[in-house]
Amino acid sequence: MRRTSRGWGSVALLVAFGGGACTRAQDPIAKVPPAEGAAVPPSIAPAPPAPVTSAPPGAASAHPSASASAPAPPEPPAAAWTDAPIVAELAKDCAYAPPGVEKMDEDASVLACAGGLFAQACVADPCYAQDQEDCKPKCQRTCNTCSSACVTACTACKKPCKDDACKAACAATCGACKQGCLTAKDRCATGTCGQRYKQCSDGLVAKWKSSGCAPACKKYNACQSACPEGAGADACFDKCRATLSKACPAPLAGMCMFNGFGPGEQPGLP
Repeated sequence: MRRTSRGWGSVALLVAFGGGACTRAQDPIAKVPPAEGAAVPPSIAPAPPAPVTSAPPGAASAHPSASASAPAPPEPPAAAWTDAPIVAELAKDCAYAPPGVEKMDEDASVLACAGGLFAQACVADPCYAQDQEDCKPKCQRTCNTCSSACVTACTACKKPCKDDACKAACAATCGACKQGCLTAKDRCATGTCGQRYKQCSDGLVAKWKSSGCAPACKKYNACQSACPEGAGADACFDKCRATLSKACPAPLAGMCMFNGFGPGEQPGLP
């Protein structure tokens, strides 16, 4: 297992809990049976058995589970703004927002403008950070503006309505409008942002190969793995990082220190 330098690695703590079974001691005072002919106290006298009765034919069972019908399965979550339950809510309020739409992270609903845009990365990747911090938020903001315009148009559409049918028609148009905003957001994320990420990643790989970072990263890994524990460790790690930084420019050196390998490489492969 590769040992990471202090400040760059992660520490895992494993805590094991053990326990023993507990037994209760027997009462040391022996119970003395009552003398022959003595009356048994009422408090401990056995109760007479309850009479057994049978319900008449056709009578309903007294047990609630016997006559209660099984609950209906829950409705599946809405997958689009054009789904009937969503349109029904939009008919009541053009600004209706289903649960999860307000979230702005990886837990956002599929109906949210943030849905599917954001996720955490397990490695240091400048291109991914740029994608998450710059490009994807632009897609989200454009979607939000589009969705707000749908609400405004829906409100104007329902204003002169005299019956529910008119409001339902406005709501259906609003749902289709909002779904169109999500479609445009997806194109932005996969098309525009996807292309930018590929260009950035390809550039990092080319720079990694041309700058001599690959052999320098291998030397760094061997250097920090040989650092001692305890006293002298910090000085050793500092020396390893300084040597790497001279041969490998940022942010490539940072990728090596954090990940142990460079862009386009797979851990464990030569």
